[in-house]
Amino acid sequence: MWEIIRHVNFYLTRYLDRFKGTPALDKIETNDMTFLAVSGESWLDTKEKLTSLLYEWKEETAAADQITLERPVYENGTGNWREVMADIALYAAYHAGQVITIRKQNGWRDPENGVH
Repeated sequence: MWEIIRHVNFYLTRYLDRFKGTPALDKIETNDMTFLAVSGESWLDTKEKLTSLLYEWKEETAAADQITLERPVYENGTGNWREVMADIALYAAYHAGQVITIRKQNGWRDPENGVH
């Protein structure tokens, strides 16, 4: 689960930075690198980072105007933020489903807290 959350954090950070106009500092050679541990980062750090990223995305998207949402995402001028945000939501939901499945399979999910 930790690897999945690190992977999600990597891409949420990368796209959030791009949305805010900040160049990506992290260079990766393969997607597999996004699952690797960040030096010194604990499980709690990873979870808190995910929560923080989700709140920041919520704030940024709520403040965005129509022009921003139609702005091209990629350097070649393709994609707009409205489309990419939909992709990001599906991407995050897919990985959340993986985490829920892992927790249920291992008995780490309390049915009293939902998702039976």
